[in-house]
Amino acid sequence: MSPSLRPPQPLSRGRPSFWRSTFYNWKMAFDNPLGELAGSLGDLGTLLPLLTAMAAAGTIDPTATFIFSGLWNVISGSMFGVPIVVQPMKAIASISVARPMTLAETMGAGISVSVVVFLLSISGLLTEFGECIPIPLIKGIQMGAGLSLVLNAGATLMKLSWDAHSADNYIVVLLAWILLCFTSRHQQFPYALLVFALGMFLVITVGGIDVPQPGWNLPSWMPPTGADVANGFWFAGMGQLPLTVLNSVIAVSYLSADLLPERPPPSMEALGVSVAGMNLIGCWFGAMPVCHGSGGLSGQYRFGARSGAAPVILGIAKIFVGLFFGSSVTALLVNFPKSFLVVLVFAAGIELAKVGEDLNSTARDLWEVQVENRAVIHPTLGLRLHRERLVRVDITDREKKERFVIMLATLGGVVAARNDAVGLLAGTVCYLGYILQEALEDTSLLKIVFNTWKRVTAWLFRHVFRPKTRVMSPAASPPVVSRETSPLLGRRRSLSAGIRRSLSPRRSRSPLGSLSPTRPPSPKRSTSPPRSLSPRRSPSPRRSWSPRRSLSPRPSADVTPAGSPVGSSSPTGIFRRPRSRGRSRTREEV
Repeated sequence: MSPSLRPPQPLSRGRPSFWRSTFYNWKMAFDNPLGELAGSLGDLGTLLPLLTAMAAAGTIDPTATFIFSGLWNVISGSMFGVPIVVQPMKAIASISVARPMTLAETMGAGISVSVVVFLLSISGLLTEFGECIPIPLIKGIQMGAGLSLVLNAGATLMKLSWDAHSADNYIVVLLAWILLCFTSRHQQFPYALLVFALGMFLVITVGGIDVPQPGWNLPSWMPPTGADVANGFWFAGMGQLPLTVLNSVIAVSYLSADLLPERPPPSMEALGVSVAGMNLIGCWFGAMPVCHGSGGLSGQYRFGARSGAAPVILGIAKIFVGLFFGSSVTALLVNFPKSFLVVLVFAAGIELAKVGEDLNSTARDLWEVQVENRAVIHPTLGLRLHRERLVRVDITDREKKERFVIMLATLGGVVAARNDAVGLLAGTVCYLGYILQEALEDTSLLKIVFNTWKRVTAWLFRHVFRPKTRVMSPAASPPVVSRETSPLLGRRRSLSAGIRRSLSPRRSRSPLGSLSPTRPPSPKRSTSPPRSLSPRRSPSPRRSWSPRRSLSPRPSADVTPAGSPVGSSSPTGIFRRPRSRGRSRTREEV
C-alpha cells in the first residue's frame, strides 16, 4: 500500500504511557535535534501576541504565566510523546483585553471552564461526543481554525507599512516569506529558530530595548472569589467552552492521529483532564488560562517537531525566563517584530488547513474492518483463525461532493462567526439535510413512516382525543320507552317503513345493460323436516376418564315405575332415573 493510502491511526481511549513517551522523546531529540528545537518555536505566532496583550492590560501575572505554562509544556510533552502545545484560551484572552476584565475575573473564567471540561471528561461524555461527530465536520473545524489564523495574520499585516526605519515593514515580511517558501521541502531546516533569533537581535539593536537583569521571581497566591468566577464564566467562559471542547480536545486528538500516525494519539479524556488540571492549579496564582490547540500542534509540526521533546524544550525555557526574569522580559516580547510573527502565524494556519485534502481519499470514516477466515500464526497469541485488516471503502461522486459541501459549511460558520460552535451547528444542519433527503428517496421508508403515522394518529384519536361521554344523573335522564310501555311503537315503525318503501323509486336496468346495484337477496330458509316434538335429552356433564373405573356392566335391580329396567330404550325417555354423580356408565347406557 502506498504511503498516500495508508490506513488512519485508531483513536486512543486509555491513559498515556509516561515511560514510553519519555523514551521516544529522548530518541527523537538525538535523531532530530534541530527539528525539535526549531519546532518548539512554531507556536510563538499565537503565544506572543496574546501573552503580551494580556500582560499589558493587567489581566494576568507574567511571572506565574511563564512558570506554570512552562511546567505544563514539560508535563504534556512527557506524557503524550507528541508536540502538544500549551497556548492561551483565545476567547478569554480576547474578551479580557477588549472588555477589559480584572485579573480575578479572568482567573474565574479559566476555572469555570476547566470545571465543566473536567466533569465532561471523567464522565465519558466528552469522548462519546467527539466520536459521534462526522469526519467532514471535524475537518471543517480544523480548516476553520487554520483559516482563522491566516485571517489574523492578514489583519496584522495590514497594519504594517513600507517604512524601512523599523523591522515591522513589508520588505521584512517579503524576505521572510521567500525564505520560508524556498525551505518548505526541507523539514530539518530550523526556520523558526532562525527567525526568533533574528527577531530578538533586531529588538535589542534596532529597537533600543535594554536587556533585563536577572533576579529571583516566584508566583504569589491570588484566589478569585465566587462572584469573580460567576462573572468570568458569564462574560468570557461561555464563549470559550465550545472552543475548548472542539478545538483543544477533539480536533487535537484527530489531528495528532493524522499528522503522526506512528505515535498513538492522545485520548480525548486525557486531553480534557489535562486542560482542566492546568487551569485548576495555575489560575489560583494569576497564570494565564491555557489549553491545547490544533493550531499550535500544526505550527510545531510544520517547523520540524515530531515528538514531545519540542514542548519540553519550550517549557524549560519558559520556566527559566519566569524564575530569573519574570515580568521584566515582557518589554522584549512586546517589541518583537510583527513581520516575523505574521509569517509564523500564516504558515501555521496553512499547515492546519491542509488536513482537509484527504477528506475523500484517506479520511478516517472511509475505512472498514474486514475479517479474513484463515489461519494465522501469531508470535505471542499462537494460532489464530481470524485476521482483521482495514480496507478502504469507495464512495460515489455525489457522496464526495456532499462531504465537501458539509466541510465547507462548517468552515464558513467557523470563519464567519469566529466561533467553533456556530460552525459545528451549520455543518450539522447541512449533514442532517443530506441524510433526510437520502431517507426520503427510499420508498419503503416512506411507507413505513406513513403507516406509523396512521397508527399513531389512530391511537391518539382513540385514546387521547376521543370525545368524553356525558354521564347524566338518573333524575335528569329521559324515560325509557319500550314495547311494553308503548304498544304502538312497533306499529308506528312498521307503518313508517312501509311508507318509505312505497315512495322510493324503483330501480331499473341501465341503458348499457348493466344492472344497477340492488340489495342482495335474503338467504332462503332451510326446508328440513320439522323437528320432533319429543323433549330432547339434556346432555350429560363431561367426566374425565379414569382407569380405575370399570366399563363392565353392573347388575342393577332398579326398575322404573312402568316396570322397565334402567337403561332400556323408552320412546319418550321421561322415565329415566337420573344417575348419581359418582356412578359410571354401563355399556347398555352408552
